[in-house]
Amino acid sequence: MQWAGGVNMQLYWHNTKPNYPALAAVPENRIYLTADAADAFVKQWRGFAHATVTSDEKAAPGADIGQPGKSYRRIRMTSGYGKMSVIVSDGQLPWPYGRDMTGYEVADLAATLAKAKAAGVETLVPAHAETDRQSAIVRFPGGYIAEIHALVGAYLLGGIVKFTDWPAAIAEQAHFGMTPPAFWAALTIGIELVGPILILTGRFLWLGAGMLGVFTLLAAFTANAFWTMPAGPDRFMATNAFFEHIGLIGGFVLVALVAERERRDA
Repeated sequence: MQWAGGVNMQLYWHNTKPNYPALAAVPENRIYLTADAADAFVKQWRGFAHATVTSDEKAAPGADIGQPGKSYRRIRMTSGYGKMSVIVSDGQLPWPYGRDMTGYEVADLAATLAKAKAAGVETLVPAHAETDRQSAIVRFPGGYIAEIHALVGAYLLGGIVKFTDWPAAIAEQAHFGMTPPAFWAALTIGIELVGPILILTGRFLWLGAGMLGVFTLLAAFTANAFWTMPAGPDRFMATNAFFEHIGLIGGFVLVALVAERERRDA
């Protein structure tokens, strides 16, 4: 199938039930478009996949795509077909941007890049901070280029947003029936700020991973209780979000285990 902007896509289905372990995190499709085609593509994809736009950043830092001093538009969506980032620029992208068609989420970006390097994978764009993630671009033997990212920054960003809009943070907790809402809002902000900082600084990794893991589990059962919803698109989306949260928890468990092993080996 071809979508607006010349985006080609192959859809397929399994004749037999897949027999492999569930993915810890859903890969992200990365679509590069120019401004004249972006809105048409998003409209088409939302209509087809019943996708939800999770963010639409009008002026993301151009350094993220090799254009320092410029800005670009970044749209992120999720649907039953997985996650998607639509990167909207002037099209004058330096190599290797635009060749990374898939993004892979990991729990520990630094550790993943180290293991990849040992396996002969080349880092084309070193790890750097984006709005909600730490990201890098790599090339595997044979020429396959992909983006790899860790989403710890999403929690940090969430904590900052809630801290700067306290009434909205309280309203969010009240919406989910958390009582007293002010207490839960303060606790949420503390966890979303402290947990990522502990992980990013490498101090008390086990504590930071544990805080975010427990928080994510509680959030999954509170905000994405799909089993209480009637059949339909809302239940479908809540189911996907619930199991994405479970995948994130697995990543935090892995971070804690690796930190404990490194502590014992030190």
